[in-house]
Parts: sequence; structure tokens; C-alpha cells
Amino acid sequence: SQASAAGYIQTGASTDIRLAPAGSTKVTIDTSGNVGIGTAAPNGPLEILKGGAGHVDHLFLTNNNGSDNDSAGIVFSQAPATHNYAGIRGIFTDVSAATEDAELAFYTSEAGTYAEKMRISAAGNVGIGTGASSPSYLFTAIEGRTDYLGYMYNSDTAAGAHGLNVQIESSEAAAYGLRVNTASDTNALAVMGNGLVGIGTAAPTNAKLVVNNSSTSSPVTSMELMGGSIADGGGTGIFLKASTSPTADRFGARINTIREAGGNGAASLVFSTDDSSSLNEALR
Repeated sequence: SQASAAGYIQTGASTDIRLAPAGSTKVTIDTSGNVGIGTAAPNGPLEILKGGAGHVDHLFLTNNNGSDNDSAGIVFSQAPATHNYAGIRGIFTDVSAATEDAELAFYTSEAGTYAEKMRISAAGNVGIGTGASSPSYLFTAIEGRTDYLGYMYNSDTAAGAHGLNVQIESSEAAAYGLRVNTASDTNALAVMGNGLVGIGTAAPTNAKLVVNNSSTSSPVTSMELMGGSIADGGGTGIFLKASTSPTADRFGARINTIREAGGNGAASLVFSTDDSSSLNEALR
């Protein structure tokens, strides 16, 4: 039936239900129970269609309580709805006029416990883990785990199939390009903006690589080099070069260990120098 030409509700025994304010259909409930807003042929339980150039907002979820830290959200559940399985909340951390702040929180259910697992702060910082609900950095992950906190794997085998690239614009000696801290060493590894690398120190100076072992034992071992061969003549060492070019004169030198034949594990320390044509042993 049709109420009027200005606006009407159309119904029928085997037809859709249509709401048509001002004589134009805006909402359709089809014979399958699907609801279409802006479309007469919804493809699912609810479809909202609204056209427009650029961005178009299709749905507003509003909490009209008006207090800080109120929220509005979506919950994903399963009938019968006795448990929240996943959800997204918009949290209105500051509802003061002209200074409004809001955050997005993502929830999942694990072993029957529904809890926040990720948050995007008002500043755009991302926190992942149950301990990162107030992320202070662009990316923060805090979680007590018995395995790795993160894992990245590039399965491509091409020459440019890289793993991780960390880059900073600063070239300052006090800027960290990368820093690794542990419970026993707060300066386990530091790569500075000027390219210097510190192991056991957060302020490497005077050398490309600075190794600091703060152990009080004597003698202190600051570096250990290990080779893969235990055969006679095997060993490991350090090669000193003046250039990375394969064609330039390198004026290199080498210090290495060498396993002696029949020595039952005995090894010698060998010093070699380059006479600009070949590397020759100079001292053993």
C-alpha cells in the first residue's frame, strides 16, 4: 500500500518493504530480511550506499553521555550472544570543545578473556600488547611472552629481498639509529647517527666499533671470534683493509689463529702483511 505521493511505506505479501520519504525510496527491507539504506538490492544483512566525491561517512556511532573516556563501539559475537569475541571501541578521552581527543582500541578474546590488545592513541601512536594501552612512541609493543615478541620473514630470494631497514636523518653522535637493551645490560648495542657502533656502551667514540665489557673478572674478554673448521690448518682471524674496492691497493694485514697439524688442538697466532701484491706471513 502507498500512503501518499509525498512519502509512503510500501508493503506487500511477496514484495519488499520500502520507506520512501518525499516519494523517494531510502530504506529497503527485502524478502530475505536484508536491509538496504540507499540501495534497493542489499547484498547482506545490512548495506549502506551513499555516493559522493572523495570521502563519504556512511555510519555514525554516538555516545551521548558527554563525559571524558566514554566510548562507542562495535562488538563481534556469536548467537547466542553470551560472550564478546572481538570488538572495536572509539574512546573519547577529551570531550572538551575545540580540544577533543579520541583513541581507537581493538579487543579480542583469548581463553575466554575479552581484553584490549591494540590501541591507536590520539597522537597516532600504536600500542600492541596488554601492557601498551598508553603508547608514548610511534610504535610500542609490550607483552610478557615465552617466545619472540616479533618476527619478520621475507620469503623472496631476489637480490633486493631485504629484511629490515632502520634509518634516521640525524648524523649526530648522540642520536640513536638503533639501540638494544637487556635486563643485564642497558647498553647491549647502540648504532649512532654518526655511524659508530657500541657494544656494551651507549656512547661509542674514537672508533667505528667500540666494545666495552664491564665485567670485573680478570682478564676481561671483550670479543670472541669463532671459525667453523676444526681441521688442521683451520682457524679464524681479522683482516685489516685500507679500502673496500676489489681493485684498489688495499695495503692490508691479517691476524689469525691457525690449528697446528697433529697438535691435539694446539694453535698458533699468525701476523701477515700485504706487500701490495700478496699477503705474506710476517710473524708467528
